[in-house]
Amino acid sequence: MNLLTERWWALLVRGIFAVLFGIAAIVWPAITLLVLFTIFGIYMLADGVVSIITAIEAASNQARWWPFVVESVVEIAIGLAVFLTPTITALTLLYFIAAWAVLVGLFRLFAAIELRHEISGEWLMGLNGIIAIIFGLAIFAVPAIGVVALAIIVGIFALFSGITSIMLSFELRDWQAETMPAEKKIRKAA
Repeated sequence: MNLLTERWWALLVRGIFAVLFGIAAIVWPAITLLVLFTIFGIYMLADGVVSIITAIEAASNQARWWPFVVESVVEIAIGLAVFLTPTITALTLLYFIAAWAVLVGLFRLFAAIELRHEISGEWLMGLNGIIAIIFGLAIFAVPAIGVVALAIIVGIFALFSGITSIMLSFELRDWQAETMPAEKKIRKAA
C-alpha cells in the first residue's frame, strides 16, 4: 500500500494547521507584519516537522523520501529565519515565502502526476500544487503589496491549501479502507 495512503492522517494534520493559519490571517488582516510572520514561522516549522516524519517513514518503507526532505529543509529554514533573524526585511522574507510556495507546489504537482494510478483523489494534490505555484508567482510579480493585502492573500492561500489537503486526506483514508480488505485476502492466500 502506498505510504501516502497509510499516512493520510499526516496530510490531515497539515491541512488543519493550514486552515487555522488561513483563518487567522483573514480574520485579523491588520495584524502587524511581525505577528503575521511569526504565525507563518510557526506554520513552517510545524509543516517541516511533519515532512521530516513523512520522509523517515518513506525511507523505512523503501519509498521515495528525498522530496519530503527537501520540502522539510526549506520549510524549517524559513521558519527558523523568521525567529532567528528578526531584522530580516519583509521583502526578503516575502521572496522566501514565494520561493517556498513555488517549490512545494511543483513537488505536489509532480507527486500528483506520479501517484495518479496509485491513489484516489490525486487531483486534489495537483490542485493544491497549482494553488501554491500561483500564490508564489503572484508574490514574485507584486512584492510591494500592502501588509493587509498580503495577510488576506496568504490567508486565502493557506485556507485553500488546507482544505484541499484535508479533502485529500479523507479520500486517501477511504481508499485505504476500500483496498485494505483486498490486500489482507491476498496476503492470506500467499
